[in-house]
Amino acid sequence: EESMDPKKVKGKIVFCKLAVGGVDSVVKALGGIGTIVESDLFLDTAQIFMAPATMVNSSKGKSITAYIHSTR
Repeated sequence: EESMDPKKVKGKIVFCKLAVGGVDSVVKALGGIGTIVESDLFLDTAQIFMAPATMVNSSKGKSITAYIHSTR
């Protein structure tokens, strides 16, 4: 499990791979403005998030990861 640096999270939309539920609340508590969660679980059901968030599958997650690594 990696910890998030509040200085890097504050004011940002954070991309995470789902390990445990509640990652959206953790990002919000650290000052993040939203979360994109990568998961291949539960994509066919509506999710309730406690902070602005959305879920994407691993295929879309790979595209997001490639973009993140291609830019500052």
